[in-house]
Amino acid sequence: KQWYQRRVAITAGITVQLQTRFNGVFQTSSTTDQLSITTPFGGTEVEKVEQQFDQIKQDTNTRADRIEGEVTAEAGKLASLRSDLDAYYREAAAAIGQVEDITASNFTAQEGILNGVVKESCVEYGVKYYSSLLATVQNVDSLQQCRSKCAEHGSCKGASWSLTRRTCELHSKRRGSYLQNVNGMISVNNVCYESMVSSSAKWEDCIKENTDFNGADISNSQSYGFDTIYDCTAWCLNTATCKSVTFSPSAKHCWLKNRDQGNSVNAHSAVSSLSLACLQA
Repeated sequence: KQWYQRRVAITAGITVQLQTRFNGVFQTSSTTDQLSITTPFGGTEVEKVEQQFDQIKQDTNTRADRIEGEVTAEAGKLASLRSDLDAYYREAAAAIGQVEDITASNFTAQEGILNGVVKESCVEYGVKYYSSLLATVQNVDSLQQCRSKCAEHGSCKGASWSLTRRTCELHSKRRGSYLQNVNGMISVNNVCYESMVSSSAKWEDCIKENTDFNGADISNSQSYGFDTIYDCTAWCLNTATCKSVTFSPSAKHCWLKNRDQGNSVNAHSAVSSLSLACLQA
């Protein structure tokens, strides 16, 4: 066998003495404070434990390095994924913005078309207004010019335009005192035209829920059978002195008023009210 020897320092103040028995004879060494241990195991027990701890430390460090590398790699993947997600988000936001712009543009265009259709309902073709004439304007080239002349006149509420004579008759009543069918004539209820807007926001702003325009009722201008306040308002627009309405949804009752907000404005949970002046503002 190969033997290894290591000198080990003894704690201060302690001495050792080796005793052995050989062939029945005891032999004793001299006393000393130094100890040499010889073993066939390649070092002391302390050294072997130290080597084991060193190996464990080395293995642990190796594993820690490997785990750190894996974590770093995963962090890189996560950063790359986050970057990709940010890019996708920006693309999606841009696409949504484009859709919103297109939708808004289409809505504005459709609202413009609808606004024209609604206002067209205030125009009467082949009809002439009579017996409320304020003035006759010559050399008017279109119905819109005629309507503008009416809007400029403080008392004008309706107008009749002659396609052949190019004259514009301004009337103090919305549809004159009476109507007649006349070829080549086009008439417009200008109060209706100025009031009829298609914007839902405008209507919502002008319709006063749970509000009663009390008093100022137009004689013989109360009726049942109206489904909505819009129907009630249409009746008002074609009634000469009507300036506002109060409507009961449950009773389908419509009251026409000859003042902008009746004689007074009261809270009332069963009715809604609307002023033409609000629509025209």
